[in-house]
Formats: sequence, C-alpha cells, structure tokens
Amino acid sequence: MTAATGAPYADPFAADAERLTPDTTALAAFWDHFAEADGTYEVRCPKSRRGGPHRWYGTVAGYFTDRAAFVQQVGRITGADVAGVFVTLNPTKPELRARANNRLVAGAKATTTDDQITGRRRLLLDFDPKRPADIPATDAEVAAALSARD
Repeated sequence: MTAATGAPYADPFAADAERLTPDTTALAAFWDHFAEADGTYEVRCPKSRRGGPHRWYGTVAGYFTDRAAFVQQVGRITGADVAGVFVTLNPTKPELRARANNRLVAGAKATTTDDQITGRRRLLLDFDPKRPADIPATDAEVAAALSARD
C-alpha cells in the first residue's frame, strides 16, 4: 500500500527494469569528480535479483581503482539485476582489491567494514522519517526533506 493513496504498491520501474541501465558518460564524470588518484573504492549491490540478465545472487561487490573498469562494470548493471548500487564515500584499504580487483563478483562473503576505510574525506547526512522498511517517501515527505536541506 502506498502511504499517499492507500492503493497497493506497484514498482513503477518493474516493466522496464531490464532496460534501466546507468549512463556511462555520467559514471565517468562521477569517477572523475569523486575518486582520488590513489584511492580504492568499493561498489556494492545488496540483494541482487537472480532473474536479472546477469543471474547474480546475494551481494554483488567489487573494488575499483581504474576509471575504465568502473564505468564498464557498473555500466552493465540493469534494474532487473539489482535495486540499488552503492559506492563507498571514502577510500578503502587497497588490499581489499584481492576480493575482486576492478570487477564485480556475485555472492560476496565479505564487504568493507568501518575499520577498512583509510580516511574520512566525505560525510553523508541522510535524514529519513521513522517508518517500516521498504516504504517509499510520499511526495510531501520528499518536499519537506528538500526544504530542510535547503
């Protein structure tokens, strides 16, 4: 049920999930702006969908130092593969690349922990109302959050 209408929730992207792919130009620009020259960054996709074109399972993760590999690997993800893709805000220990060096792997047994961050350079502030998990924000909640941010 949606909070706004009370109607059953339908994923508006479900029909187009396989066609939903990242913009590789935007990924390259993101990397250029975000990544430090000597940094290692984890890409993580929790709760992958076995029915997607890649047939991934579990958590998909990889560690990237190379712009081209990041763009190629992340650029092939579809909405049918995963619901979300996350990148560490701060660089990780370089030795973590031994888990998946400049590539994504399914079924990751271990991912980055707080003590494996080499230094804090960015801090994300995320404000959410209290509500059960997996319930999207209403339009009014989004507007209130943007107003508080600005």
